[in-house]
Amino acid sequence: MELDAEMAIAVTSLTLLSTAALLTPRHISRAPTPTCATGDTLIKNWAPEQDVEFGASLRLSEFGGERGVAAEATIQPAERVLAVPSKLALQVTSVSPAPSYCEKGVWLSAAWYTRLALRLLHEDRKADTPLRPWLQSLPREFDTPIFWDAAEVATIPYAPLRRAVERQREEWDKAAAATATPRDDLYWALSCARSRAFSGPFSRGSLKAATAQLSFAGALGLVYILGFGGEPGAAVNGILAVLVSIVLNDFLFARATTATRYVLCPVVDMINHDSSVASDVSYEYFTDTFAVSAGPARAGEQLLISYGSRSNDQLLQYYGFVEANNPNDAYVFSQEEFLLALNAAAPYDGGRLQALRAAELTDPSAAVVFSKAGADERALRLGRLLLADASADGSADGRGVLLLAGELAVLRALADVADGAAAALQGGGGGEGAHAGMVAAFCAEKRRVLGAA
Repeated sequence: MELDAEMAIAVTSLTLLSTAALLTPRHISRAPTPTCATGDTLIKNWAPEQDVEFGASLRLSEFGGERGVAAEATIQPAERVLAVPSKLALQVTSVSPAPSYCEKGVWLSAAWYTRLALRLLHEDRKADTPLRPWLQSLPREFDTPIFWDAAEVATIPYAPLRRAVERQREEWDKAAAATATPRDDLYWALSCARSRAFSGPFSRGSLKAATAQLSFAGALGLVYILGFGGEPGAAVNGILAVLVSIVLNDFLFARATTATRYVLCPVVDMINHDSSVASDVSYEYFTDTFAVSAGPARAGEQLLISYGSRSNDQLLQYYGFVEANNPNDAYVFSQEEFLLALNAAAPYDGGRLQALRAAELTDPSAAVVFSKAGADERALRLGRLLLADASADGSADGRGVLLLAGELAVLRALADVADGAAAALQGGGGGEGAHAGMVAAFCAEKRRVLGAA
């Protein structure tokens, strides 16, 4: 769910810790990990009491050791299975003003997921929150790479994921310092936000709010006419002004703005992911709900939605799993890594590197991507410029396809680069660490991508 989104410096600072083990946050365990029974009570009892609409009969169940939502009867394709009142959801937007529980400068510079994490912590600290049953159903432990021992992360034979986890740890530690939030608390809330939130266009109003505004304007108009002898025309003009304001705010603003809302929504967050399914999670203006359309699913089968185009890098880093045959997976080199691999596969004259400057391909950190569809344009351009006389073939910037022999040589070299990267992944996860199996599955999927590329 995609979900996917800013921080000034506050008065606290982190004490530097001396060992990698101490730098790794402990698994959060404020309470036992919720069971299916806990979640099923949420669906069967609490949710209906909160006016959650179920278009299909659902229950929580275990699927391969993981908690998920099961259909109790056949669900048709694209069926509206669930609608949750927006009042139950925790929401922030890219234009949200700073709330009372966060200093303005910190809030305005915080990323969307930090804002949502702070919103979640604020709600969790309320003694009388009506969301307590849902909050108790949230996982209290996460096993994503940021919680692994540093030594285990270092053994992942895929540099982009290692670098991403290191950047994530640095960012989250800075967020804890800037917001003066206990590190374990913020890590828990950030993990919830990154793994359970979804996003969509931001709309300022709802039909319910619009109706209330018009009703209030109408009542004021009547008081103006009957109580003060005012002109009916003036009262009507006032009501029309309110109507125009609603139209501008709720419809034209929603179309014109680039603002995004990010949402943690009870029950919706219990549905698991599959990239191959067709589904939709969206805000419905006229019902003021977040609705889920999904299916098909037979009775007893797991109901699944797509969280969006997530690579296995993202799924493992933030969600803690690897998706087999993930159509969105890719193998990513930095340009520097790619050039070294290309030279190992098909040695080229170092003098040709000058051609990269003319083609504006000089960023060593730029991504070079291999997917199941093949090597990306940057890889092809680099290969053409370094392995063939691209200018002689009329392609001085490497964009044009070379003559047959030159193009085949480039493609053959790129295939060798993919084979070399796949060989480097062989045996990945074969160690003794607690997460060796997960790393092995991750490496197997990267080899699958490289084989297809």
